[in-house]
Amino acid sequence: MSSIKHNLNLKADQCVKCGLCLPHCPTYRIYENENESPRGRIALIQGLINEQFPVSHRLKEHLDHCLSCLACERVCPSGVKYGELLDHAKQSLSKKHTTNRYLVTQGLRLAKNKSAQKRLQNLLFIYQRSGLQALLRLFKLSSVEKITRGVSAYKAFSTSNQTKSKKLGLFTGCTGHMFDQQTIKDCIFLLEKLGYEVVIPEQQTCCGALHQHNGEMDTARELASKNLAAFTGLNTVVYVASGCGAQLRQYHTQTETHPSTQSDNPAFIEICQFLSKEDLSQFKFRAFPQSVSVHTPCSMRNALRQKDPSPDILKMIPDIRLNEIPAETGCCGAAGSYMLSQPALAATVRQATLDVIENHASQAVTTSNIGCRLHLSAGLPNKIDTMHPVSLLVKQLIR
Repeated sequence: MSSIKHNLNLKADQCVKCGLCLPHCPTYRIYENENESPRGRIALIQGLINEQFPVSHRLKEHLDHCLSCLACERVCPSGVKYGELLDHAKQSLSKKHTTNRYLVTQGLRLAKNKSAQKRLQNLLFIYQRSGLQALLRLFKLSSVEKITRGVSAYKAFSTSNQTKSKKLGLFTGCTGHMFDQQTIKDCIFLLEKLGYEVVIPEQQTCCGALHQHNGEMDTARELASKNLAAFTGLNTVVYVASGCGAQLRQYHTQTETHPSTQSDNPAFIEICQFLSKEDLSQFKFRAFPQSVSVHTPCSMRNALRQKDPSPDILKMIPDIRLNEIPAETGCCGAAGSYMLSQPALAATVRQATLDVIENHASQAVTTSNIGCRLHLSAGLPNKIDTMHPVSLLVKQLIR
């Protein structure tokens, strides 16, 4: 037995099949089928790695249906590393028959190709101003149209370039330029207001999360090495998407860095968590007498296991009415590339979150992950704004 197979079996054997994870699993809630639950998938993975049954389309479908939200890991009394098991299982599977694999494969290639990203971004910008949206809606692709709305032409992010005593890096990821420009600009603005020199290396690339969760482990490690090299010399790197953060925090275990040099790697910290430690009392904010739903991404709650710091920061805005979406609501359904590879199931999972937002009678929704924002925005009425918490903070800042 290979060492990898042995280690996977050991991890899988940690599951005592207690079933405490079942009510927290989004797909089990929908299907009420053991094969669509964490413990059921662990049994399938064990059967797969031990060659107890042949690979089938149905087996792959059950594994592909998992959102990797890791709600099961958060409640597991045995500490099962379910996410690692699933990632390795997908690595060992043939890519044949995987649901919407072509779309996912092209997306993964795009994520690490900056030149292709720039070309696609400019094409989307032209498309949005050409009047072709109506044609896309005619073919019932409105969800794709809504996800890509608001894309502007490619433009490099601008910083002050003033040398300051306090310096930090800003991780933009593979979606920053295309889908999250306003968030990045707002973060640069606020960090510079706080007296920081913001460094955005052109050499940085995709965090590797999409590749990791689609079984492309070698590519994920390659991207980790590139990003660590890009931020060499910086002690702190701030990121704006918690999905990226969950991957960035794993870099010390992914790269073959000698222990003596690991201390040189930067500390990665989420922007709201970083701001919560800064003195923001110097700023004054306009009142925002509206109801705002605060969405905490699964990557923050379950993978990073940290409390969402954004509500405490947003409370600095006078008259704001914050309504936190409870953990029991579950995943929003975005889950990285999941909203593209499993659009119907992703929309079904999302509905519970949309219902809570409707019950809040919210005029705006904040979330600290770009994938969640795009997916929620695609399911919400246009009158409800979705944005990063930092963008709402900057929007209300009195300058």
